[in-house]
Amino acid sequence: MSKSRYIKKYSLKHQYLKLELEDINDICESHLEDWNKRFGKYFVKDKEMLINTETGELKDPEDIEKAPKKHNKVKKLFRELSKRLHPDKGGKEKDFLSAKKAYESNDMLELLELAGLNDVKFDIEEEDEELLEGSIKSLSKQIEVQKLSMIYTFYTGDILAKRHVVSQLETMCETKIDKKDLPEEMLEN
Repeated sequence: MSKSRYIKKYSLKHQYLKLELEDINDICESHLEDWNKRFGKYFVKDKEMLINTETGELKDPEDIEKAPKKHNKVKKLFRELSKRLHPDKGGKEKDFLSAKKAYESNDMLELLELAGLNDVKFDIEEEDEELLEGSIKSLSKQIEVQKLSMIYTFYTGDILAKRHVVSQLETMCETKIDKKDLPEEMLEN
């Protein structure tokens, strides 16, 4: 397989996964206000928790994984992109922040896509497959995590899934969820 076809294969898969993640995030975001009205009041206030504003999920700061170690090629490509995209160098802040986010998540495919859009030349070899696979795995993991989030499960799942989420909330918050905060379909059964 030619190098360009090889990279294109990964690039197309990456683009597809980005769109899938965007769709899932849109679903979560569209229900976030309702989620917060129903369940926001139950969360324990005395422990510092981080809230994901897209999904409503709470995380203990101690549970957040440390950032993965950056590969030298990822660093090098980010430096090249920064020279062109940094606002102090005449670039757009939005583009620079996209590159920074890709760098922080070690997303080589996103950096390569930005490089292509901004005429930044960068050579990738077949032996860099691990970096490309890492970008795909990272996006796949984000999708998996979002699909397992309480807000996504509650609004896309069946009645059993909704009951499971409520049970999780009750355990997590150490309180009973009031029936007035449940959707009608949960009260009918």
